[in-house]
Amino acid sequence: MFRSLPILGTIAYLLVAIAVSAVVYIESLRDGYRALAARAEVRLSQQDDKFLGQITRYQQLANTLARHPDITTAIREGRSANLDDLLLFFALSTGADEVFVVDVNSRLLATSDTAGPDGDSRSERRLEPAAHIRTALNGGLGWSHGLEADGDPRTLYFARAIFDETGPVIGAVAVSVRVADLEFEWSLGLEPVAYFDSSGVVFVTNRPELALLQDTSLTTDAPLRANPLSGIDPIFPYERDTAFGFPMWRNAQSAVLPDAALFLTHYLPRVELTGVIFQDVRSAHERALLLASLTALSLAMIGLLLLAAFLRRRALSRLLQAEEDANEMLEARVVERTTELRETQRQLVAASRLSALGEMSAGISHELNQPLAAIRTFAENGRKLIDRGQADKASDNFEAQIGQVDRIGRIIRSLRAFARNEEQQIEAVDLTAIVDTALSVSDIRLRRENIAVTRSGMDGPVFVRGGQVRLQQVLVNIIGNAIDAMAGAPEKTISLDIAISGGKARLTVTDTGPGVAEPDKVFDPFYSTKDPGGSSGMGLGLSISHGIVGTFGGTLMCRNRDDGTGAEFSITLPLAED
Repeated sequence: MFRSLPILGTIAYLLVAIAVSAVVYIESLRDGYRALAARAEVRLSQQDDKFLGQITRYQQLANTLARHPDITTAIREGRSANLDDLLLFFALSTGADEVFVVDVNSRLLATSDTAGPDGDSRSERRLEPAAHIRTALNGGLGWSHGLEADGDPRTLYFARAIFDETGPVIGAVAVSVRVADLEFEWSLGLEPVAYFDSSGVVFVTNRPELALLQDTSLTTDAPLRANPLSGIDPIFPYERDTAFGFPMWRNAQSAVLPDAALFLTHYLPRVELTGVIFQDVRSAHERALLLASLTALSLAMIGLLLLAAFLRRRALSRLLQAEEDANEMLEARVVERTTELRETQRQLVAASRLSALGEMSAGISHELNQPLAAIRTFAENGRKLIDRGQADKASDNFEAQIGQVDRIGRIIRSLRAFARNEEQQIEAVDLTAIVDTALSVSDIRLRRENIAVTRSGMDGPVFVRGGQVRLQQVLVNIIGNAIDAMAGAPEKTISLDIAISGGKARLTVTDTGPGVAEPDKVFDPFYSTKDPGGSSGMGLGLSISHGIVGTFGGTLMCRNRDDGTGAEFSITLPLAED
C-alpha cells in the first residue's frame, strides 16, 4: 500500500495541475474578452464620430444653401440663370457629388451637374419625389440613402426646404455624396467596421469587400436587395452565439473577417444605420493559452521538485534507518569494547604502578637499610651508655631509634598506598596532601639524583574532584619522568605550584631538563623520548595519566617553558563544591 502512495500522489497532483491550468485559461480568456470588448467599444465610437463628422458638413451645406439669397430670389422670381455655376462652385468646394434645387412640384430648377442623364432639358425634368425631397418640402431636414446607376452606386442624400420671406416653402435644395468618397478618408483599421441599413445591407464600411453584401439575419421582412456590384448575395454564412456574455460571430467564410470575433453594434439614428465592429478574439485565446501553458509548466516544475524532494527524503529516510541500525550495532560494540578498554586500562594502571614500584625497589632497600643501620648503631650505643651508668644519654639514643622507626613506617605506608588497587570513585581530595605523598614516594630517587624540590601555593589544603591514589600515581609518573629528563643536567630542580582560578585548581610541575621534542605527542600511547631498552617502559605512563585526569573532568597538558629551561606539565581539576 505504501509503495502505491507516490503513484496515487502523482496522479492526484496531475489532475489538480490540469484543473488549475484550465481555470487559468478560462479566467484569462474572460479577462481578454472583457478587454477586447472595451477596446472594440472605443474603436466603434471613434468610427461613429468620424462618420458623423464627415456627413455633418454636407448637412450644413444643405442648410446654408437653403438660406442663400440668390437661390431664394431665383426661385421666387421663377428664374434659374447662373444658379448652375453657383451650385457647381459649392459642389467642388465641399466634395459633394451633386447639388441641385427643385421647386415645390419636385421639378429640377438648377444642378451642379449641367448635363442631364437622359439629355432632357432641365425645364422638362421632374425628379421622383424621394424620401429626402418629401421630408424637405414638408419643412424638415431630409435624409436618405440609395443607389446610383454607375460605378460604386452607394449615395447619401441630404435636403433642406427653401422658405419664402413670407413663410411658405417654395422649393428645396439637395446634396448628394458618394459613400466611396467618404470611405476614402478612412484608414484600414485593425478591426473591420460595417454600417448596415434596415434591410441588412452593408452600406458603409472600412472594408470595400463587404460593401452592399446583405445579412438576412438582421431583418425578417425585407427581401434581398439587388447588389449592382455582385448581384444578390447574402453577406456570409455564419453562426452567432455568446461567450462570457459577449455576442460572438463565428465561422465567417471571408478573408477580411476573423474566424471568431466579438460582435458589437451601435445604432446611429441620424442616418438610420447600425454600426457593427468585428473584434478578433485570437489574441485573447493566444494570451490565455500562453498563461495556461506557463501555469502548467510552473506546476510541472513544482511537481518535479516535490517528487524529487519526496524521493530524496525517502532515500534519506532509508539511509538514516540503515545508519540507525548500524549505530545501534556500533553502540553495542562500543559498549563491549569500552568495557574491555576499561579492564585493560585498569590492568595497565596496575602494571604501571608495579613498574614504578619495581624501579623504586632498589632505592627502597637502600632507604630501609639506612634507618635500620642507624637503629642498630643507636641500640649498641645505648647499651654501652647504660653499662657506663649514663642512662640519661642512653635515653637520647632510644629517642633517635624511635625517629628512625617512624621514618621506616612512613616509607612503607607510602608504598602501600601507591600499590593499593583503588576503586573507580570520584570524591573531594586534598591536592596538597597528594603532592606530599607523591614526593614521599619519590624521595629516594630525588635524593639519589641530588634534585632540589621547590613548592609554592600549598599553605593549606586544596580540595579538588578526583581519586586520591590515581592522582598520586599521575603525579609520581610526572615526577619520575622529570627525574629521568634531568639526568646529566648541570642544574636539577623540580618546582611544584598550585594556583586557583575560575573554580579550578591548577598544579604545575616544571623541571630544568632539556624539554620535550614533541609536546603534542607525549600523551600518545607508546610514545617515549627515552632510549629503547633497559627500564624505559613502553611509553604508556603519560597516556594512562592523561586518561585518568580526563575521567575526573580535568585536563593534563604539556609544553616547553618559554625560556627553554625545561618542560612544564599542568594538571587542571575542578574544585570540590563541598
